[in-house]
Amino acid sequence: MGTIVALGGGRFDNGEMRSVAQEIIRMSGKPNPKVLFLPTAGFDDMEGDEPIRDTFLSLGCAFEPLLLTDETLTRGQIEQSILSCDVVYAGGGNLQFLMDTWTRTGAADALRKAYDKGVVLSGFSSGAMCWFTGGYDDCGPEHSFVFLPCLGLLPHVYCPHFISEVWQRFGTRIRETGQSGIGVEDGAALVFRGGVYSVITGNEGGDAFFFDKADDWHKTRITDDASILAGRTERTELELMQTALRAADSAYAPYSHFRVGAALLTKDGRIYTGANMENASYGATVCAERVALWKAVFDGYREFSALAVAAKAPDGSVAEAPPCGICRQALAEFSDGSLAVLFGDPEKPQRAALASLLPASFCFRKK
Repeated sequence: MGTIVALGGGRFDNGEMRSVAQEIIRMSGKPNPKVLFLPTAGFDDMEGDEPIRDTFLSLGCAFEPLLLTDETLTRGQIEQSILSCDVVYAGGGNLQFLMDTWTRTGAADALRKAYDKGVVLSGFSSGAMCWFTGGYDDCGPEHSFVFLPCLGLLPHVYCPHFISEVWQRFGTRIRETGQSGIGVEDGAALVFRGGVYSVITGNEGGDAFFFDKADDWHKTRITDDASILAGRTERTELELMQTALRAADSAYAPYSHFRVGAALLTKDGRIYTGANMENASYGATVCAERVALWKAVFDGYREFSALAVAAKAPDGSVAEAPPCGICRQALAEFSDGSLAVLFGDPEKPQRAALASLLPASFCFRKK
């Protein structure tokens, strides 16, 4: 498991968040870590971010920005920059632009690899929301607040700046998502490290709150004890379908132009994604479901809870694409037939057990 430090907000220019930066450095395990700064949410405009840079530099870090709007950067260069750092710090701004840019450039996949590698992922505002299932940001039309799907490294929907009245409306609106939510004030940061949640604060304090779907979204202060989050790691069907739909954007489909994405949920709550990979020799094409499955199996996983499949037709519309027969057989290798398979409309997916989709799977193992 990786480490995530999600700041609700706070100031670096007056030293308020210096102690949080020190904690981020400590978690990296390096006395002088390399910090990679991602100002993507601010459209790569770093004006006003100087206090963040100066704070990390004053604490002995190497500090390097990665401007993902630079069209000359290759996916390989982006991945190398991300995987070679010790700490990622993502700045605030427009969450929609951040997610669109990270997906388009391959940074999203590289950041998932960095998380698995043990790189500390951190940031504030949009740079904090991005690590969760979803975020609540004012990047909608005319600065309206909207819920947006994010990387999904951690469950729940995250809301920063929860000290502000306009942001506190999240406490009521979270019900719209059907998911649990986390609200973090300026000056506070939610930490996930080694499977344990906690809250740290700068020198002016700050609180964090949990809105538990299982308790009718009752608001609970978690500043001093965030252990309730450890028991609320369920992944929703909506989250899986949204993740699969995003994965479809990474498909290589120059022949059919039919993009398919898959999101495979392990028993311990991790999500593996895949997309269809086509080849001029059609028989060499690999479906999205098997890309996700083999990635998970390669990492040692053998037990899975659910699979979501989402597809985009050549015109960009959402299409229905249940797993093909070969993929059903591949999945059956690691299931007793109870694996939940979701497909169709991402908002209202069809749901079926694998056994009902493949009632007589081939099995070479002894019963």
